[in-house]
Amino acid sequence: MLLIEKIDQLLSYKNWRNSKTAIIKFCRNKEFSNILKQVDTAVDKHSNFVRKETSYQKETSFQYIFHHSNDKRREFILTILFYDLYV
Repeated sequence: MLLIEKIDQLLSYKNWRNSKTAIIKFCRNKEFSNILKQVDTAVDKHSNFVRKETSYQKETSFQYIFHHSNDKRREFILTILFYDLYV
């Protein structure tokens, strides 16, 4: 499942009161660094994307501000955590 589809799935469960949510992604790819490079570009294409949280700097996790699907003034934090499982 693509990252955008995972975000859509998560947003379908989220209600207006939720201010924080997260996706945990386990990767089995050899080129884990290449996956991490593509995250910002993929997330930026989502229709609910507002901005990247620049104060949150981690190597394998990212934070973004999104708006609620039914209320563009209601924002929440989406954290995406990546784990490399390639052996």
